[in-house]
Amino acid sequence: MKMLASGASRQLHGYYPQQIDLSTTQPSSIKKLPADLQSPMFGLMPFRLASGVREVTVVLDKRAGKLPGLYVDANGNGDLTDDPQIQWRATSSTVYMSEALLAIGDEKHLSSVSVSFYHFHDDPNTKQYENSIAYYRDYASIGQITLAGKTFKAALDDAFCTGDFRGKSDPTKDSGVWLMIDTNDSGKFSRQPGKQFDVKRPFNIRGVTYELHDLTPDGQFSVERSTQQVAEIAPPPNLEVGHTAPAFTAQTIDGKTVRFPDDYKGHIVMLDFWATWCGPCMGEVPGLAAAYEKYHPRGFDVLGISLDNPHSTDKINSVLKGNKMLWPEVYDGNGWKAAVAQQYGIQSIPSPILVDGDTGKILATESGLRGDALDPTLEKALSARSK
Repeated sequence: MKMLASGASRQLHGYYPQQIDLSTTQPSSIKKLPADLQSPMFGLMPFRLASGVREVTVVLDKRAGKLPGLYVDANGNGDLTDDPQIQWRATSSTVYMSEALLAIGDEKHLSSVSVSFYHFHDDPNTKQYENSIAYYRDYASIGQITLAGKTFKAALDDAFCTGDFRGKSDPTKDSGVWLMIDTNDSGKFSRQPGKQFDVKRPFNIRGVTYELHDLTPDGQFSVERSTQQVAEIAPPPNLEVGHTAPAFTAQTIDGKTVRFPDDYKGHIVMLDFWATWCGPCMGEVPGLAAAYEKYHPRGFDVLGISLDNPHSTDKINSVLKGNKMLWPEVYDGNGWKAAVAQQYGIQSIPSPILVDGDTGKILATESGLRGDALDPTLEKALSARSK
């Protein structure tokens, strides 16, 4: 297993956003602040640095008519003036993202890893988040693991972004660190049952129960057969290109019935698993809306599957209208346990899947449907249908 210092969120296909609540109360850990702060708000990020610091100070400086400044005490010394400068980049008109490098591990195994931050700025739909910052890990330990005579692609994920791959030891809760194994040979990691295992609990692969031992803060470990016996969880459906997308019937947010993929004969359709509270999801919206306007006349459709929380109908409709999201949306109010998301084993978002409406075959997923890759993927798929 080797440390992937950045880019892990795409390889692990998602993240668990953590929230830092901000206040005007300055933590006692701060020794020095930048001199030009206008209206600073302070927060503490529970993160284990290699220096031993377990709460990293974060400062959001609100500036009239401008983007707020972001400062992270990356070296944990209490001085906010000697850390690398952090710049926001816009992923939409109201969502801004940035990264900071933080050192984890110990003296023998020191790694500098990337943590991503995002902030909703001047967005009436996310007013409740104006005094907070969300963050998530963009690092992982990735390699291979051999179990029951078979070698699998594997990763260790510090999902709750604690800076410590050993995970929490409370037996009544998830440890927050996951061993991800490509048990269905899809070539990708996912958070589906049967592909993700808590590092603090025994797990069964191919009829043999294992446990992880000797976990270190930077993600080293050993594997041993367990004295316990747990049931094997069957690998999830393969949602890779060329396989068949599961069919379903659902109600859209405006009360209509949609039958997937039967209602999309003669078209290609993108299932878009998303939520209004998901920063990267909203970051994809402008490009998707533009692609829908451009390619819909040629047979491209979108069916949104919202993982928003209960009682979010008004909020979703406001976001749809404000962002020209003109396609149907399925929303049942069950959040991560939304029926279609459960059927597809969705454990992270955004999670787009492009499907041929005639055959139900999957044409593209994830990286081929996000950012600058979306247009070329749609052009190729539509051109292939016209031949």
